[in-house]
Amino acid sequence: PMHAGFAAAAAADGIRVILYVPSTNGRLERDASNTSARELLDGRVDGTVIYQAHELTQDVIQQLQDMGLTVVLMNVDEEIPGFFQILSGAEQRSRETLRWAVELGAKKVGVLGLAAGTQFNSVNQRGIESARLPVGVVYEAVEAIDPMDQIELNKAIDRLVEQKVDSIVFSSDYHVAQYMQRRENGTVPQNLLLFALGGTHSSAHLVFPSVHYMETDLLAAGNHAYQLFKDALEKKPPRSDRLFWSRRPEF
Repeated sequence: PMHAGFAAAAAADGIRVILYVPSTNGRLERDASNTSARELLDGRVDGTVIYQAHELTQDVIQQLQDMGLTVVLMNVDEEIPGFFQILSGAEQRSRETLRWAVELGAKKVGVLGLAAGTQFNSVNQRGIESARLPVGVVYEAVEAIDPMDQIELNKAIDRLVEQKVDSIVFSSDYHVAQYMQRRENGTVPQNLLLFALGGTHSSAHLVFPSVHYMETDLLAAGNHAYQLFKDALEKKPPRSDRLFWSRRPEF
């Protein structure tokens, strides 16, 4: 839905959009077989919007800055100076989700983060601190480079369960799906309060009726990214905006 919002806004201006999905996170390599990356890095496009910018390596970020390419970064956990960007809002989302859990009766909340050592986890933990909760919070990251590593993900889930949490806040749709599969198999508790991420105009994310979802309008975010892109093309001063997350109304 984020890309749909961007592409629709661009189409209204007659701008052609090429969607490129790299084979490895955070790497834009100009090898002979990688036509899309070569078009981007050799300046054959007017600019780029990068949806999962939190996965970019520092080398790639420096490369983009050195090239002077028009760039909009999306889903950034920490602000990167010198770029137009839309931040993920992870701290606000974490804070609001935890307060929601307490309002629903949680006494000990487990939070399942992403890969250990990533910026997301530190931002997420700032949300925990700023929530000023009257209950305990247990934080577990996935001890792997890839936050979708199934073995390490299940270990992180088990560590939360072992600490007798009565609710879990998830940071990834994949993590939710893995937990729900294990719940069907009877290897995790059946009665925990569960919280996850959703996006309006994105029903594919909202497939588990027993899960409480925080949402943001991803379609509007993509549209806004295109407005930032136009400002970047016009060489206006870079600025940062932020996604805002709220409770899904039906819960």
